[in-house]
Amino acid sequence: MKLGYAADASLYSNQAIRSVVEEVRIEGETLLRVHSAWQLENGQILLYEYSPRNNPTSSFCLYDCIEEYNELCNELEWVHGK
Repeated sequence: MKLGYAADASLYSNQAIRSVVEEVRIEGETLLRVHSAWQLENGQILLYEYSPRNNPTSSFCLYDCIEEYNELCNELEWVHGK
């Protein structure tokens, strides 16, 4: 799959380093949460999260290194260890 035209294709990776999709019940409602991360060839981590209880409900974040990303995961109980 071609992602688009870019001068530096090394910025793209299709190998997820972590992907967690979890269905949870909160206040009688079934909700879906998603946490997916990819390590780019330059070492940065691109993170996508979706949680309907957050505002905004979805976001992309960029982390400088795997250690910084792992610190975040250790703080997220529903992601840690998955």
